[in-house]
Amino acid sequence: MQGDTPSDLDIRAVYETHGHFLWCTLQRLGVADMDLHDAMQEVLLVVHEKLPSFRGEAKLETWLFAICLAIALKDRRRRARHARRLTAWSLESGRPDFDARTPESAAMARESVERILDLLEPASRLVFVMHELEHKSCDEIARVMGIPLGTVYSRLRAARMRVLAGYQRLEKCKTRRERKP
Repeated sequence: MQGDTPSDLDIRAVYETHGHFLWCTLQRLGVADMDLHDAMQEVLLVVHEKLPSFRGEAKLETWLFAICLAIALKDRRRRARHARRLTAWSLESGRPDFDARTPESAAMARESVERILDLLEPASRLVFVMHELEHKSCDEIARVMGIPLGTVYSRLRAARMRVLAGYQRLEKCKTRRERKP
């Protein structure tokens, strides 16, 4: 792919050039590991469907990020519905909710980050992920999300404060666990 002009694009070139970006973006936007393949396929279907209408007014990665964002939000809504059904089932059956313990490994660190990010409201999480992990400018975030620049700044500030508070709580819990005999 020489450039990201509409005439240079086909789905295979987009996948080969931007596949890793799409995968990482879906992960960072909170798509569960077990759902990543399905979400990736969904993104590629949307890209394939809409690629002929891509006019190149925005950078290709910005356009792809917006598609990932829509798919991640759809995934989040689906998981929320599932969680509500699971909670209702557990209350009806008298069973406690499943309590998963993370293994002591790199997976634990990743899960901790996911838990901290899950503390954020979806809109704040998106701003935080786009700015801190995807290194998008606040102007670009405002454009992609269709919100005022001031809103981006306020959501980013609120998200940073919640992430810091969540990290501090996790560290406090970790310290307590290490002290127990």
